[in-house]
Amino acid sequence: MKDKININSIEISEIYGPGKRLVVWFQGCSIRCKGCWNYEMWSFESKNPLSVNELLNKIQEKKDEIEGITILGGEPFDQSTLLLDFLERFKYEFPKLSIILYTGYKKSQFKEIDLKIIKLSDILIANPYEEDKRDITLNLRGSSNQSLEFISDFYNIEDFLDGETKVEIKILPSGEMVILGYPEKSLINEIKIMNN
Repeated sequence: MKDKININSIEISEIYGPGKRLVVWFQGCSIRCKGCWNYEMWSFESKNPLSVNELLNKIQEKKDEIEGITILGGEPFDQSTLLLDFLERFKYEFPKLSIILYTGYKKSQFKEIDLKIIKLSDILIANPYEEDKRDITLNLRGSSNQSLEFISDFYNIEDFLDGETKVEIKILPSGEMVILGYPEKSLINEIKIMNN
């Protein structure tokens, strides 16, 4: 499995950056922030392993429908070698699509390979989620300590104005409900009540 990216899931979404995006959730996280919404993505157990080619093929299928990709997890930098390979090839094959990249690591923790990865992105959202600093009015961030950094000039600050949180609720053909975004606990409780 060392030659495959451990992916949790891939979704089309409109809340993880400007426009419609292909969102890739990496499986596995060594940071494990208290209060993390994606705790089911902490385990490094193989979930949906994909080679770089397989992931690029999935993007190829959707490239005319999307503005870019958003990579989060789990912790993408925990699979840095494959992430770097993927992003280098993505930039070459899809130069008109943007990249938004999440990491829970702080700048002081970045390794040389992480800096190469960051240079390939257009937007970087960094720093661990801190439950006591939760702020759902921040665009693309869950807590006030997380930074939103413009790595390229693909976007500008007007594309990321803070305001109300965005949440998507999808009902899968199986009847399973998937909640994307940063929902308030009260919304989750209401959904649970409606679902019973």
